[in-house]
Amino acid sequence: NSVTSIGVDAFASCYGLTAITVDALNSVYSSVAGVLFDKSHTTLIQCPGGKAGSYTVPNSVTSIGNGAFSFCYQPDQRHDPQQRHQHRGLCVL
Repeated sequence: NSVTSIGVDAFASCYGLTAITVDALNSVYSSVAGVLFDKSHTTLIQCPGGKAGSYTVPNSVTSIGNGAFSFCYQPDQRHDPQQRHQHRGLCVL
């Protein structure tokens, strides 16, 4: 619960990361359904690269962080480096 800053690209290339969990007592960050948000749930910071299926952004979100979906791929493409760049953003449908 003491993390107050997460660096740019902290989760870059974490294709096997299926969820991000934040302690409820953290004063800066929160997580819902394995997705990282600011504490107020108005900024979606990171969708984990290994999160399977579709994802709907909550209505409370007014801002999406740079690269929040950069490492999200279709499950059948996750392990093919040649096709990764063609499938960005598929966590959101």
